[in-house]
Amino acid sequence: MRARVLEEFPRDSLGSYECRVILDEWFNRASKAFGKDISRYNEEIWDASVILRGLRDKMSLDKRDSRAFISEEMRLTGRLQARLWLRPDNPLYTGASIVGVDRISDLEKPLTEYLNKRSLQSDLIYASIINYLLFWKLANLSYQIRSGEITGRINWGAVLGEGNFLAEIGLNIAFSAIQFFLRWLMLPLFAWALAFYGYEQQAIIPLGLWAFYLLFRLIRTPARWRKRKAAQKTMEEANKYFDALYKAWSASCGPMINPGRLRELILKVEEYGLVLPPILYTIIDRAIQRDPTALLTELT
Repeated sequence: MRARVLEEFPRDSLGSYECRVILDEWFNRASKAFGKDISRYNEEIWDASVILRGLRDKMSLDKRDSRAFISEEMRLTGRLQARLWLRPDNPLYTGASIVGVDRISDLEKPLTEYLNKRSLQSDLIYASIINYLLFWKLANLSYQIRSGEITGRINWGAVLGEGNFLAEIGLNIAFSAIQFFLRWLMLPLFAWALAFYGYEQQAIIPLGLWAFYLLFRLIRTPARWRKRKAAQKTMEEANKYFDALYKAWSASCGPMINPGRLRELILKVEEYGLVLPPILYTIIDRAIQRDPTALLTELT
């Protein structure tokens, strides 16, 4: 059964190397607990592999070919790490689209199954899950800020660009050019064209519409200023939320996490009214029970 379980995590598959290390630890635990009961031992390690595979598949970020990825990682770092969760602070991280994807909810089922198995708890998995949950909360908040969802002023470049910064910039430039043309040039140019071809009386209509538009904008100026000021204030508050959440996520990076300190930073995030996944607190509290000052995040 052990060999069959390891076949589910081939060495050249993304994330599987760290999973195999975790499985080795679980094999030893199960052997001590159920060594004489072979059927129970086989059942336990198979259940463990199913749960770990579910976590790996849901947390996988990079969609490139696994062999190419691991080869590149060996070239850059000189060792095979192949993380369960490829953290965005990793130099190999290529990013992932966050538009239309609720990755936190997507992880709930395998994560609940994992937490229900107290015998399968591991520092490596705790660290990966903590970083994963904080990163996607941070990514979603960043997208809400950039897309204008928070302020109510939609940034269509961010929405249609689907997380691609270059596409967002290009779309915003195009939209600004179109908006400028429609707002300030279309009607005057249309009136000029009519007058040029001898339709002077008809040219009065687009000129009148444009004059009405200018008058309407003038009347609406105080309201636009108030709305802009309110949006600016909302953006300042949102940036404070982002900074607090970024500090918490940064504390979950690196070779070692201080769970006690991380919980303090998360409580500060709560003070701004941000709601974090309840399961995150469960994982941090369990990590604190194991060691309140140190949670290893890397293989040794």
